[in-house]
Amino acid sequence: MGMPKATKALAIQSNQPEALAIRARARIARGDCPGALHDLGALPPSEVERRPELNADRFVCLVEVGDWPAAEGAAATLPPSLSRRPDVARATQKLASDKQRRA
Repeated sequence: MGMPKATKALAIQSNQPEALAIRARARIARGDCPGALHDLGALPPSEVERRPELNADRFVCLVEVGDWPAAEGAAATLPPSLSRRPDVARATQKLASDKQRRA
């Protein structure tokens, strides 16, 4: 299911976790982190717990939009296995650089 199908599914039933997750991933791939964060924020916590990669996606987008306090909180919850994802590693470096700059 791609973004158009996920959007159609959400138009029918706005709280479908699978459709929200798919659309969030599609938005991330297109560089639409604000839209992805909106979708990720609409997911029930149980869905994010079940799919930890969504937490990694959220962290990457929080860094991308410059929400440093939320990104720091999200980074603290990432499992080590997801910290090795290339996009997560880049976001972690960007967060550390910004933290140094703000210090």
